[in-house]
Amino acid sequence: MFQGDVTYCDAALHANELSVVFEDKEKARQTPDRVREFVKNNKTIYCSTHCPEGYLNVEQHKIMKL
Repeated sequence: MFQGDVTYCDAALHANELSVVFEDKEKARQTPDRVREFVKNNKTIYCSTHCPEGYLNVEQHKIMKL
């Protein structure tokens, strides 16, 4: 999953933290909640675009665990 700005790093998804930029907190919460649900139910390689971890996840075929 190439996730763009859903989170800035894997740790944020693990901690269930929102991105720092949003206008409506309730609506902003919907996307990461859906992503977390998807990751929990599907083998997912999570590619964060804002940290080197995302590229390593792809190279190593690392499955995200929540």
